[in-house]
Amino acid sequence: MNDPSTIGPPATAPPTGPPTQAVVRLAVTTLFESPHNPRQTFDEKDLLAFGAELKAHGVKTPLRVIPRGERYEVLAGNRRLKAARLAGIEHLPAIIGPELTPTEIRIDQLLDNDAHDSLTVLDRAACYQRLMRDNGWTAVTLAGKLGCSESKISKALAVKSSLVPDVQELVRAGSLGVSLAYDLARLDSDTQRKFGTAVAGEEMTEAEARAAVARIGRAKKAVRATVGFELTTFEAVRAKLADLLAQLNKLEKMGAAVTALKTLWK
Repeated sequence: MNDPSTIGPPATAPPTGPPTQAVVRLAVTTLFESPHNPRQTFDEKDLLAFGAELKAHGVKTPLRVIPRGERYEVLAGNRRLKAARLAGIEHLPAIIGPELTPTEIRIDQLLDNDAHDSLTVLDRAACYQRLMRDNGWTAVTLAGKLGCSESKISKALAVKSSLVPDVQELVRAGSLGVSLAYDLARLDSDTQRKFGTAVAGEEMTEAEARAAVARIGRAKKAVRATVGFELTTFEAVRAKLADLLAQLNKLEKMGAAVTALKTLWK
Protein backbone atom coordinates (compact mmCIF):
# COMPACT_ATOMS: atom_id res chain seq x y z
CA MET A 1 0.00 0.00 0.00
CA ASN A 2 1.35 3.43 -0.88
CA ASP A 3 2.39 5.80 1.89
CA PRO A 4 -0.43 8.44 2.02
CA SER A 5 2.17 11.09 2.78
CA THR A 6 3.84 10.72 -0.62
CA ILE A 7 3.22 13.81 -2.68
CA GLY A 8 5.31 14.93 -5.66
CA PRO A 9 8.47 13.44 -7.12
CA PRO A 10 11.16 11.99 -4.82
CA ALA A 11 14.25 14.01 -3.99
CA THR A 12 17.26 12.09 -2.73
CA ALA A 13 19.80 14.94 -2.59
CA PRO A 14 19.72 18.73 -2.34
CA PRO A 15 19.19 20.37 -5.74
CA THR A 16 22.12 22.10 -7.41
CA GLY A 17 19.96 24.78 -9.07
CA PRO A 18 17.98 27.60 -7.47
CA PRO A 19 15.19 26.74 -5.00
CA THR A 20 11.69 26.30 -6.38
CA GLN A 21 8.18 26.26 -4.94
CA ALA A 22 7.62 22.76 -6.33
CA VAL A 23 6.56 20.14 -3.78
CA VAL A 24 8.98 17.23 -3.55
CA ARG A 25 8.95 14.05 -1.46
CA LEU A 26 11.76 13.76 1.07
CA ALA A 27 12.78 10.82 3.24
CA VAL A 28 12.20 11.52 6.91
CA THR A 29 15.76 10.31 7.58
CA THR A 30 17.11 13.28 5.58
CA LEU A 31 15.20 15.83 7.68
CA PHE A 32 16.25 17.38 10.99
CA GLU A 33 14.55 19.86 13.29
CA SER A 34 15.90 23.37 13.16
CA PRO A 35 18.09 24.20 16.19
CA HIS A 36 16.75 27.76 15.90
CA ASN A 37 13.10 26.78 16.29
CA PRO A 38 11.58 28.86 19.13
CA ARG A 39 8.98 26.19 19.86
CA GLN A 40 10.38 23.91 22.57
CA THR A 41 7.15 22.71 24.17
CA PHE A 42 5.38 19.71 22.66
CA ASP A 43 2.80 17.36 24.16
CA GLU A 44 3.65 13.72 23.37
CA LYS A 45 0.03 12.54 23.51
CA ASP A 46 -0.87 15.26 21.03
CA LEU A 47 2.01 14.20 18.78
CA LEU A 48 0.91 10.54 18.86
CA ALA A 49 -2.67 11.47 17.94
CA PHE A 50 -1.47 13.85 15.24
CA GLY A 51 0.85 11.18 13.82
CA ALA A 52 -2.01 8.69 13.60
CA GLU A 53 -4.08 11.31 11.76
CA LEU A 54 -1.25 12.00 9.31
CA LYS A 55 -0.77 8.31 8.63
CA ALA A 56 -4.47 7.80 8.00
CA HIS A 57 -5.14 10.86 5.86
CA GLY A 58 -1.75 11.98 4.58
CA VAL A 59 0.23 15.16 5.09
CA LYS A 60 -1.69 17.92 3.33
CA THR A 61 0.64 20.84 4.04
CA PRO A 62 4.25 20.53 2.84
CA LEU A 63 7.11 21.27 5.19
CA ARG A 64 9.36 24.22 4.35
CA VAL A 65 13.02 23.22 4.37
CA ILE A 66 16.46 24.49 3.38
CA PRO A 67 19.36 22.28 2.23
CA ARG A 68 22.18 21.58 4.66
CA GLY A 69 24.76 19.41 2.91
CA GLU A 70 23.07 16.10 2.21
CA ARG A 71 20.23 16.78 4.62
CA TYR A 72 17.48 19.38 5.12
CA GLU A 73 16.75 21.71 8.01
CA VAL A 74 13.04 22.09 8.70
CA LEU A 75 11.97 25.73 8.88
CA ALA A 76 8.22 25.13 9.17
CA GLY A 77 6.71 21.78 10.09
CA ASN A 78 8.74 20.56 13.07
CA ARG A 79 5.56 19.30 14.75
CA ARG A 80 4.64 17.38 11.59
CA LEU A 81 8.13 15.88 11.48
CA LYS A 82 7.98 14.79 15.14
CA ALA A 83 4.53 13.25 14.65
CA ALA A 84 5.56 11.52 11.42
CA ARG A 85 8.52 9.88 13.13
CA LEU A 86 6.30 8.58 15.93
CA ALA A 87 3.82 7.22 13.37
CA GLY A 88 6.50 5.53 11.27
CA ILE A 89 5.88 7.66 8.18
CA GLU A 90 8.89 7.39 5.87
CA HIS A 91 8.44 10.31 3.46
CA LEU A 92 7.03 13.82 3.77
CA PRO A 93 6.10 16.49 1.20
CA ALA A 94 8.30 19.56 1.32
CA ILE A 95 9.17 22.80 -0.43
CA ILE A 96 12.90 23.55 -0.60
CA GLY A 97 13.67 27.19 0.07
CA PRO A 98 16.77 29.40 -0.18
CA GLU A 99 19.59 29.63 2.33
CA LEU A 100 18.90 31.94 5.28
CA THR A 101 20.97 33.43 8.10
CA PRO A 102 20.30 32.27 11.70
CA THR A 103 18.54 35.57 12.43
CA GLU A 104 16.35 35.24 9.33
CA ILE A 105 15.50 31.67 10.34
CA ARG A 106 14.52 32.68 13.89
CA ILE A 107 12.31 35.52 12.66
CA ASP A 108 10.72 33.27 10.02
CA GLN A 109 9.95 30.56 12.56
CA LEU A 110 8.77 33.02 15.19
CA LEU A 111 6.27 34.56 12.78
CA ASP A 112 5.17 31.12 11.52
CA ASN A 113 4.58 29.79 15.04
CA ASP A 114 2.83 32.99 16.10
CA ALA A 115 0.49 32.68 13.12
CA HIS A 116 -0.58 29.26 14.44
CA ASP A 117 -0.57 30.41 18.08
CA SER A 118 1.68 27.46 18.90
CA LEU A 119 4.25 29.15 21.15
CA THR A 120 4.15 29.49 24.90
CA VAL A 121 5.04 32.94 26.21
CA LEU A 122 8.26 31.44 27.61
CA ASP A 123 9.33 30.00 24.23
CA ARG A 124 8.56 33.35 22.63
CA ALA A 125 10.53 35.25 25.27
CA ALA A 126 13.56 32.99 24.83
CA CYS A 127 13.53 33.71 21.09
CA TYR A 128 13.17 37.45 21.73
CA GLN A 129 16.17 37.34 24.07
CA ARG A 130 18.31 35.48 21.53
CA LEU A 131 17.45 37.85 18.69
CA MET A 132 18.14 40.91 20.83
CA ARG A 133 21.42 39.52 22.18
CA ASP A 134 22.77 38.25 18.85
CA ASN A 135 21.95 41.43 16.95
CA GLY A 136 22.30 44.09 19.63
CA TRP A 137 18.64 45.05 19.18
CA THR A 138 16.43 46.83 21.69
CA ALA A 139 12.84 45.77 22.29
CA VAL A 140 11.76 48.69 20.10
CA THR A 141 13.96 47.52 17.22
CA LEU A 142 12.77 43.93 17.54
CA ALA A 143 9.13 45.04 17.61
CA GLY A 144 9.72 46.84 14.32
CA LYS A 145 11.31 43.73 12.78
CA LEU A 146 8.39 41.54 13.86
CA GLY A 147 5.60 44.04 13.23
CA CYS A 148 4.27 43.78 16.79
CA SER A 149 3.97 46.11 19.76
CA GLU A 150 6.87 46.74 22.11
CA SER A 151 4.59 45.88 25.05
CA LYS A 152 4.08 42.35 23.70
CA ILE A 153 7.84 41.83 23.80
CA SER A 154 8.41 43.51 27.18
CA LYS A 155 5.60 41.53 28.84
CA ALA A 156 6.96 38.22 27.53
CA LEU A 157 10.45 39.11 28.75
CA ALA A 158 9.06 40.09 32.16
CA VAL A 159 7.34 36.71 32.52
CA LYS A 160 10.55 34.84 31.69
CA SER A 161 12.86 36.96 33.84
CA SER A 162 10.66 37.52 36.90
CA LEU A 163 8.53 34.40 37.39
CA VAL A 164 10.04 31.77 39.68
CA PRO A 165 10.89 28.46 37.91
CA ASP A 166 8.06 26.38 39.38
CA VAL A 167 5.45 28.96 38.36
CA GLN A 168 7.07 29.12 34.90
CA GLU A 169 6.44 25.38 34.60
CA LEU A 170 2.74 25.98 35.30
CA VAL A 171 2.73 28.50 32.44
CA ARG A 172 4.58 26.10 30.15
CA ALA A 173 2.06 23.35 30.94
CA GLY A 174 -0.83 25.65 30.07
CA SER A 175 -2.16 25.82 33.64
CA LEU A 176 -1.75 29.61 33.79
CA GLY A 177 -2.66 32.14 31.10
CA VAL A 178 -0.32 34.82 29.79
CA SER A 179 -2.19 37.74 31.37
CA LEU A 180 -2.13 36.21 34.84
CA ALA A 181 1.52 35.20 34.37
CA TYR A 182 2.43 38.82 33.62
CA ASP A 183 0.49 40.04 36.66
CA LEU A 184 2.22 37.51 38.92
CA ALA A 185 5.65 38.43 37.54
CA ARG A 186 5.35 41.77 39.34
CA LEU A 187 4.92 40.12 42.75
CA ASP A 188 7.31 38.43 45.17
CA SER A 189 8.06 34.73 44.74
CA ASP A 190 5.88 33.47 47.62
CA THR A 191 2.84 35.36 46.31
CA GLN A 192 3.51 34.06 42.80
CA ARG A 193 3.46 30.50 44.10
CA LYS A 194 0.37 31.11 46.23
CA PHE A 195 -1.78 32.28 43.34
CA GLY A 196 -0.14 30.07 40.70
CA THR A 197 -0.77 26.84 42.59
CA ALA A 198 -4.28 27.96 43.57
CA VAL A 199 -5.27 28.54 39.93
CA ALA A 200 -3.50 25.40 38.67
CA GLY A 201 -5.26 23.38 41.39
CA GLU A 202 -8.61 24.95 40.45
CA GLU A 203 -8.99 26.46 43.91
CA MET A 204 -9.69 29.80 42.25
CA THR A 205 -10.24 31.06 38.72
CA GLU A 206 -7.79 33.20 36.77
CA ALA A 207 -10.26 36.09 36.99
CA GLU A 208 -10.37 35.79 40.79
CA ALA A 209 -6.58 35.62 40.96
CA ARG A 210 -6.14 38.68 38.74
CA ALA A 211 -8.64 40.61 40.86
CA ALA A 212 -6.73 39.68 44.02
CA VAL A 213 -3.42 40.68 42.42
CA ALA A 214 -4.96 44.00 41.41
CA ARG A 215 -6.02 44.62 45.03
CA ILE A 216 -2.46 43.94 46.17
CA GLY A 217 -1.22 46.41 43.58
CA ARG A 218 -3.59 49.11 44.81
CA ALA A 219 -2.53 48.48 48.42
CA LYS A 220 1.14 48.80 47.47
CA LYS A 221 0.47 52.08 45.68
CA ALA A 222 -1.32 53.39 48.76
CA VAL A 223 1.66 52.48 50.94
CA ARG A 224 4.08 54.13 48.51
CA ALA A 225 1.98 57.29 48.51
CA THR A 226 2.02 57.34 52.31
CA VAL A 227 5.62 56.46 53.14
CA GLY A 228 7.35 57.53 49.93
CA PHE A 229 9.32 54.38 49.07
CA GLU A 230 8.90 51.09 47.17
CA LEU A 231 7.99 47.97 49.13
CA THR A 232 7.41 44.49 47.70
CA THR A 233 5.66 42.66 50.59
CA PHE A 234 3.62 43.53 53.65
CA GLU A 235 6.39 41.99 55.76
CA ALA A 236 8.72 44.59 54.25
CA VAL A 237 6.22 47.32 55.19
CA ARG A 238 6.17 46.19 58.81
CA ALA A 239 9.95 45.91 58.95
CA LYS A 240 10.44 49.38 57.47
CA LEU A 241 7.92 50.99 59.82
CA ALA A 242 9.50 49.26 62.81
CA ASP A 243 12.88 50.62 61.75
CA LEU A 244 11.47 54.13 61.35
CA LEU A 245 9.83 54.01 64.77
CA ALA A 246 13.06 52.82 66.36
CA GLN A 247 14.95 55.69 64.75
CA LEU A 248 12.27 58.18 65.84
CA ASN A 249 12.30 56.96 69.44
CA LYS A 250 16.08 57.26 69.54
CA LEU A 251 16.02 60.80 68.21
CA GLU A 252 13.18 61.81 70.51
CA LYS A 253 15.28 60.81 73.48
CA MET A 254 17.90 63.20 72.17
CA GLY A 255 15.31 65.99 72.03
CA ALA A 256 15.21 66.11 68.22
CA ALA A 257 11.72 64.80 67.46
CA VAL A 258 10.69 67.61 65.10
CA THR A 259 13.92 67.43 63.12
CA ALA A 260 13.59 63.67 62.95
CA LEU A 261 10.13 63.85 61.41
CA LYS A 262 11.24 66.38 58.81
CA THR A 263 14.21 64.18 57.86
CA LEU A 264 12.34 60.87 57.68
CA TRP A 265 9.20 61.98 55.86
CA LYS A 266 10.26 64.75 53.48
